[in-house]
Amino acid sequence: MVLIGFAKDNGFSLPEIKLFLHGFPSSVPAGDRWRKLATSKIQQLEANIAKARAMEQMLRSLMKCRCTTIDQCARGIAAYLKKRPA
Repeated sequence: MVLIGFAKDNGFSLPEIKLFLHGFPSSVPAGDRWRKLATSKIQQLEANIAKARAMEQMLRSLMKCRCTTIDQCARGIAAYLKKRPA
């Protein structure tokens, strides 16, 4: 089905697609269904983007590492983790 392929290509999981197709009363228009699912998917994407940006920043800072031993590096990482907000 074209709709299933479209939804999968745009990041919707099979359970989300099932919800779109069968998880609403038949009186709920397709547009309302998409809005509900898209709102949830956008929140997921925003969280993933924030996590990816944080990972990128950490990787860029690791590229500047001047530690000479693994132990020195581990101590530096431990100190960093103690200081950062949870």
